[in-house]
Amino acid sequence: MNKIRTVFAGTPSFAIPSVEAIALQNEFELVGVYTQPDKPAGRGKKIMGSAVKRALSAFDVPIFQPNSLSDDVELKTFRTLKPELFVVAAYGLIIPGDFLEIPRYCINVHASLLPRWRGAAPIQRAIMNGDLQTGVSIMRIVEKLDAGPILNIKVREIEPTDTTATLTRKLAQDGADALKECLLNITQGTITEKAQNDENALYAKKISKTESLITWTVPAEVISLKIRALSNQPGATAYLGKILVKIISAKISEETSTGLPGTLNLTSKNTLTVATTTKNLQIDLLQLPGKKIITAKDFLNGYRKLL
Repeated sequence: MNKIRTVFAGTPSFAIPSVEAIALQNEFELVGVYTQPDKPAGRGKKIMGSAVKRALSAFDVPIFQPNSLSDDVELKTFRTLKPELFVVAAYGLIIPGDFLEIPRYCINVHASLLPRWRGAAPIQRAIMNGDLQTGVSIMRIVEKLDAGPILNIKVREIEPTDTTATLTRKLAQDGADALKECLLNITQGTITEKAQNDENALYAKKISKTESLITWTVPAEVISLKIRALSNQPGATAYLGKILVKIISAKISEETSTGLPGTLNLTSKNTLTVATTTKNLQIDLLQLPGKKIITAKDFLNGYRKLL
């Protein structure tokens, strides 16, 4: 049996289980992988390949890293690969309509229960919104953003302790599992589609820098959701007194706030709480600009006099 010629496009760690699932399937031949160009990363700003590129170092597969797909040269390159299947998972670049006309199947691994949370930041938006569940949708790609019919779906509960980091790891594996089921249906000719209801669509726009700043004049529950949604990157920032920090981890105290929102409680050597419009919020882990993540205790030991 001829193997199905497959091209994959993905960039962050979320995409790794999905591309590995394809690479390890005997029925599929991974003939090319698209990922975003190498970029400076870390404190030293060393040029690094994407998570997908690094993960595929042991595989003999051509890797393509264009800045954009919207030119004739890239279309010609894609066409020479003769893909029958094109799988996308968090690639980060727009796929032009001309690309979608070449393979027999073009499918996307998307980290939400579509049509809820179409767009760039579905995991962050689900947590920030207080959703109780999310999941992964395998959909056929169309030119309208994340609007294609659903081929498979997996539901996952959002735990009270989940952050974007922990939930991304869970959904990455769920996505690979859902993709493998979809690939099996493709090989068996049993693939089915279910149209999305556009009226139920919500859009997960990219997190802005201004949105990352915590306002203490809201309930502690809202602030806690924002911290979990933005941990560890890009991080929820806040002023503790006059010091701007990134709050990595916090929990809602049993104490009702009595001071003005933003008031710091420094009565204990080991704990740091901040007043909100409801409960106090206890800070557990935080990070100063350019510094390592530290505990609230270490922060108070070093900066208490400045607060």
